[in-house]
Amino acid sequence: MLNLITLSQLKTDVGHDLHKTLLTLFIDETDNSINQLSAKDITTTKRISHSLKSSAASYGADGLAAVSKSLEQACKEEQLEAIPSLIENSVALWQALKIEYDRYLDSVT
Repeated sequence: MLNLITLSQLKTDVGHDLHKTLLTLFIDETDNSINQLSAKDITTTKRISHSLKSSAASYGADGLAAVSKSLEQACKEEQLEAIPSLIENSVALWQALKIEYDRYLDSVT
């Protein structure tokens, strides 16, 4: 699920210690963002999904980036029927990704 090429490039670009710090920060911020997604607040959900789209791609979570792009587009087009399931997909995918990030961080210690 994680794009290990992206994560390896990040590690090369910023160094081992900063790499781990940035990933930890990304995980914490993404956790907070995912928890704020709401079909009842399309404006906030659009803003968060736009941010997630970019940050997820930068940190090797290509699947989350793709779902976030779809969610952002659904918000822009006010596709009210699609938004709840896209939020559910985002939450489920993020839960699985957190496990993968934990494993990854343990392996690069």
